[in-house]
Amino acid sequence: MERIDLLHKTLVQNVRISDYKLWVDDNPIALIGGEVHYWRLPPEKWRVILERVQQLNIEVVSTYVCWDFHELAPGRFDFNGDTDPRRNLPAFLDLLSEMGFWIVIRPGPYVYTEWSNAGVPDYVTQYHRLHLEFLRLAHRYMEAVVPVLKPYFATNGGRIILFQADNEIDPWHQWYTEPLGLGNTPGLFHQFLRERYNSLEELNRTWTSDITSINDAHAVMSVPPERDDLLPRYLDLSRFKHWFVLKAARWMVDAYRELGVDLPMYLNTYGTVSIQPWRDMEEIVSFVGPDLYPTNEFEFRDDEHRKFMDSVRYARSFSRLPYICEFESGIWHGWHYEVGTPRENHYRLMCLSALAAGITGWSWYMLVNRDNWYMSPINEWGRVRPELFDVFHKIVEIYRQMDPTTAVRHTHTLVSFDSLQQAAGLQNQDLLTSLYQADIDYDFHELKDNGTKNPLMFYGGGKWLSHVSQQQLKTIYF
Repeated sequence: MERIDLLHKTLVQNVRISDYKLWVDDNPIALIGGEVHYWRLPPEKWRVILERVQQLNIEVVSTYVCWDFHELAPGRFDFNGDTDPRRNLPAFLDLLSEMGFWIVIRPGPYVYTEWSNAGVPDYVTQYHRLHLEFLRLAHRYMEAVVPVLKPYFATNGGRIILFQADNEIDPWHQWYTEPLGLGNTPGLFHQFLRERYNSLEELNRTWTSDITSINDAHAVMSVPPERDDLLPRYLDLSRFKHWFVLKAARWMVDAYRELGVDLPMYLNTYGTVSIQPWRDMEEIVSFVGPDLYPTNEFEFRDDEHRKFMDSVRYARSFSRLPYICEFESGIWHGWHYEVGTPRENHYRLMCLSALAAGITGWSWYMLVNRDNWYMSPINEWGRVRPELFDVFHKIVEIYRQMDPTTAVRHTHTLVSFDSLQQAAGLQNQDLLTSLYQADIDYDFHELKDNGTKNPLMFYGGGKWLSHVSQQQLKTIYF
């Protein structure tokens, strides 16, 4: 502890988010950074790797903390490197502090990151995120890791400025089908239905069904074109996924708060709202941001560049800090066969597109190679890949020159946005594609919000729209 106190000579600092910026006291932090996984790199190379990061003019480093790697046996943890120097988390945080980096910490419980079991120990994987046993075991891990991190919080004079509470929260219905109640036995889906509907009669009326118990309700996983009568059930499946994510997010955030995390907390999502309801999640944390991994020069998926821009546009429409939590840098083993190998021009196009759509910061993932990740601008020995390194350096220079947190978007065109429509795949993609092809820039507006001053708004949804959104639409324009 004395070593930490020597490093943390500054007074307790206030960390806050306002004006699209993260502030430490009165100093805005340029939130352009990248991911470095200490536990997958040789400790003797940490310093030279971080020196290369500094040469990019980057001041923010992000890292996961892997539960599975640090837990030697159930309830027995090594965060000090007693069993392996790569487990010496304080040594890495000390080095980052000494070198003047700001730190974004991501302790899970889940980290995914192409690690076995997505980062949780083997004995935990049988339980979904809301299972009481998972919550008990996760809390035991959180109780162990928070005291290691807390002395480094900026609120304690340290360098950790942001705290991610879990990773891409997902019910994973493909693997937990029965416990979730999406198979043959009742489960969490039926708990959701009881909370949503006041009575069995209301459920039957909405579903046009005649079941005799809510436990007999079966989720509909897709709607054939000729079966519009199944749409209410399918929408409830989409609502259930959002409900699950929000419940898990609240538990994680509350647990970390009770353990003394007093930093701004954030959550990351997939690139669409199909699983995570971005805006509702931001009522739980300081901000929410997507993880974006486009294919090389947006070539491998239909309408990909427009959809990428739309992810940023939507984040910009509501977020206190429009931020890409994971922004592609390099590629994991095997995926390059599917999406191409990202090259220099890919990063130019990707980053400038994100800035044009209104993003204010990001974290490149991965900024440094690791065991099953390559083609990053810095490799695991601290050597640079010149053609990429120079491009990344130039992008950082552009970012700092323009300061996107001060940029003002100029468009008078809005497109309506309904997260449930989007989640269920019921939105009107043809309209968005037409605007994109006509080179008409636009922003999104959620219909459940109050009115807008923009003179032109297109309805971007399909034939289904919630009653609340219909009423708001009439209030705004009729």
